[in-house]
Amino acid sequence: MLQVDYKNSIEHQILGKKISEQLSIRLQKRNIYLLNLSKKSAIINSLKIDLKKLKKSLKYIASYLGMTPVSWSRIREELIS
Repeated sequence: MLQVDYKNSIEHQILGKKISEQLSIRLQKRNIYLLNLSKKSAIINSLKIDLKKLKKSLKYIASYLGMTPVSWSRIREELIS
């Protein structure tokens, strides 16, 4: 549906481009911020949720943080205790 709007309207193309650029800038800023933090700080600051609730999705969170599930589990246990 969105692709049809892009094909039919210059205004939609411009709006879509602006939105895409803003999302890209946000992602780049987030990545730079996370690269400048330690892994523990990155976990605490980016997730900002109760660490005890994260046990079920261990591999997904580890993948998101760019580490192995074993590393995430070890860090998570340190943060919980």
